Amino acid sequence: MPFFEGVESIERWLVTDDNVRLKIFHFSPLRNTGKCPLVIITGLATVIDSFRRIIEGLSQLHPVYYFETRDKSTAKISKKADFGIGRMAKDLAMLVSELKMKDKGYAITGYSMGAAVIAEANRLPGAKPGCIIFMEPTAEFNYPEWSLSLIKWFGLPFYGILKSMAKWYLQKFLINRKEDNQMTVITSDSLDKAEPFKIRNTVLAIAGYKLYDSLSDIRCPALIVGTSKDGLHSPEQMKRMLMMLENAEFIDLQTNERTHNLEMVKAATDFISATL
Repeated sequence: MPFFEGVESIERWLVTDDNVRLKIFHFSPLRNTGKCPLVIITGLATVIDSFRRIIEGLSQLHPVYYFETRDKSTAKISKKADFGIGRMAKDLAMLVSELKMKDKGYAITGYSMGAAVIAEANRLPGAKPGCIIFMEPTAEFNYPEWSLSLIKWFGLPFYGILKSMAKWYLQKFLINRKEDNQMTVITSDSLDKAEPFKIRNTVLAIAGYKLYDSLSDIRCPALIVGTSKDGLHSPEQMKRMLMMLENAEFIDLQTNERTHNLEMVKAATDFISATL
C-alpha cells in the first residue's frame, strides 16, 4: 500500500451481497481541510501504482477512497461471480452506502472502464455524487471478434502467450509510443499483474457494452479529461459523451504522463472546488 507524508492510510474491505470481498484503500490528510471525500475507480486490471502521483496529490486535501473493482487481483471472488459493468456499478452503490456518503456531498472520478462503472452506478438509488470526473473514459468496449474467441477458449491455459500478443497488438496499432509512451507502461503493468481468470471473465462480460444510455441520468457537473495523443482512448467517444451530458466541461491534457501527474490533480481539485 502506498505511503504518503502527511496522509493516513487504511485498508478496508467491502463485502458485497454476492459474497465478493473488494479492497478499498482509504487515504486521509492528517490535517482537517474541510474538503469533500473523493472516490477513485480505475480501468480494467489497472494497478494502484499507476495512480500513485494522483492519489498523493489529491489526498493532501481530500479523503480519498481508492476502490478496487472485482477485476482487480486484490478481489476475493468466486468462480460464478458476475463481472459485468452493471454488477460493478452495484458494488459502487453499495460502497457509497456503506461509507454513508451524502447525496451530492462527494466527488467521484473514473479512469477508462471506471468511467463506465460510475455512469451506470449513477442510475441506482443512493449513488449521486456532487460532481464526476471522467478521466480518459472508455464509452464503448468494442473488442475484435477474433480476440474474444481467443480469450474465451485459451485465456486461462495460455494467458502468458495471449498477454504477449495483447502487448504487441496494443503497442503496434493503438498506443502512440512516440508521443504517449506512458500508456505502454500502464497497460504493461496491468497485464503483468492481472489474474488470468478475472481479466478473461471481465473482458467477456463487458464486451459490447456502451455507456451512452446512462448519461441522461447524470445531473451533476461533469468534467471529461481527454488525451489527444493517446491512441487507446477514443476522442470521438469523449466528444459524444460531452454532447450528451447536461452539464459538462472538457479539457485535453494530451498524454498519460500529464493525466497521471500533478496536472491532473490540479484539474480535479479546481473542478471540485468550483462545483462542490
